[in-house]
Amino acid sequence: MSLENMNDEMKWLLFRGIVCHLLEKHEYNGNPWLFSGCLDMSFEELSGAMPIDEWLPHLEKELIEYKRSDGKYEFNSNFK
Repeated sequence: MSLENMNDEMKWLLFRGIVCHLLEKHEYNGNPWLFSGCLDMSFEELSGAMPIDEWLPHLEKELIEYKRSDGKYEFNSNFK
């Protein structure tokens, strides 16, 4: 199946998987799956604004910004 043929539910699950991957990579302290489920508005904005193959770098950039501000206490990597 190509990325273009994915329905909205499949895109949502892919988005959540990418978010979980990035949260694990950046040593998030909480439950990545639960956190990713709260990002439905971010998904809606992103899914209509850019191709799927650009999601990962965009999300990682946003995650790094979050780690530096509101989420600074939620990542073990901030305390090394």
